[in-house]
Amino acid sequence: MPKLADQNHAIKTGKQDNQSVLVVTGGSANATLWAAYELGWRYGVRYFLFGDLYPAQASAFTVEGHDIVLRPSVARRTWYAFTNSQAGTVSWGFDEHKRTLVQLTKLKYTLVIARATDLNEYASANNAIVVSGDTQGRTVLGGARLFDNPELASAKEPSQWTAAH
Repeated sequence: MPKLADQNHAIKTGKQDNQSVLVVTGGSANATLWAAYELGWRYGVRYFLFGDLYPAQASAFTVEGHDIVLRPSVARRTWYAFTNSQAGTVSWGFDEHKRTLVQLTKLKYTLVIARATDLNEYASANNAIVVSGDTQGRTVLGGARLFDNPELASAKEPSQWTAAH
């Protein structure tokens, strides 16, 4: 097996006791997890922020013929959570953020930035989106006249934002 740096990961066919084995490994715990997701990718699973898509017809699994070492060319792959925009991620509920964090792992992100200043600015600006007759998706909101983050709509001060989580 090659020596792997912190973010490097590998999928290799090897031999143990005269039998073929599949080694899925990484230079860290995160990289080993990425190697497992990479194996899924190699067999047709596609990872997106909204969830996973599985192939219509699964490939036959084999431990033979794997010789992959991946070394990311960019060390820091960043997601900005709670972007300060009415239509941005600050309006998402916590369940959406949790789901996204799981998917970001599969997409090999290394850093999530959640700036308290973005949350504070959003809260102090009363950034609810007006829902009128021409607002796209208004039927989903069930007649509401304003849309705001469902978990944070009643929070008006920074301490209430953190307490709501």
